[in-house]
Amino acid sequence: MKLSRLAFSLLLEYKEWQDSQREKLGDQWKETDGRIFTGDDGGKIHPDSLTRWFKTFIKKHGFSDDIHFHSLRHPYVKPTLKLFFKEFFSMGLNSFQPIQSGAL
Repeated sequence: MKLSRLAFSLLLEYKEWQDSQREKLGDQWKETDGRIFTGDDGGKIHPDSLTRWFKTFIKKHGFSDDIHFHSLRHPYVKPTLKLFFKEFFSMGLNSFQPIQSGAL
C-alpha cells in the first residue's frame, strides 16, 4: 500500500506519541496484538471513541449539530459539510493531537 508523505509523517508522529505513552506507563501499558491505533494505555480503542471525539470536536469548534461522523463516509458532501471541511483544514493539521482523552 502506498502512503502519501503527509500520511506517513502523521503515522510517525503518532508512533512517537505512542512510544512515549508506553515508556510513561511502564508495566501498566497494555500490549495489543500489533494494533497501530490504541487507547492512551495501549489497549484496544472502543468502537464509539472516534464518534464521541468527533461530537466533542464539532461542539467545541461551533460547527452545526447536523454534522455527524457517519456523514463523512458518503460520496457526496452536503453544504454543511463543505463549510466544516473548509474550516477543519484551515486550522492546519499540526494543531491536532492523536485521539486521546487530553486531545479535546
